[in-house]
Amino acid sequence: MDTNPAQDHRTQAAANLSSQDAPSGPHPMSEDEIVSVYLEHTRHLAHKVIHGDDPYDTALYVMGASLDVFTTYEHAGGVYVVWGALTDWVELKPHEEALAKKHMVAAAREWLALDPHDDDAVRRYLARWHDILSYDGS
Repeated sequence: MDTNPAQDHRTQAAANLSSQDAPSGPHPMSEDEIVSVYLEHTRHLAHKVIHGDDPYDTALYVMGASLDVFTTYEHAGGVYVVWGALTDWVELKPHEEALAKKHMVAAAREWLALDPHDDDAVRRYLARWHDILSYDGS
């Protein structure tokens, strides 16, 4: 059976995020608290995309974090799709890796520039990146 190293990396990134970043405490978190933690975490990850060693690796963590709140945060699916398209770009077109990573940095900068609690701002961000990446499922 052939394995896809990128998929294995994504699976591991999601597992690491779930095990490392899950808050512990005496009571379960409310949905609002979960969303707040997620939004703060995505801001931290956006900084890492910009200033870290490899935007691709950090982008995988953005995807993993989004999966963790898929049913809790209204825009998690959109965030996952944008960052999935960016990582797919690296995986499917390795000759364009440098350009894809520049776009990751730009997407991270734009995420940091918006108020993630402003639904309209997040919708505009997601729509803009949908247009930039022009993914259509094919």
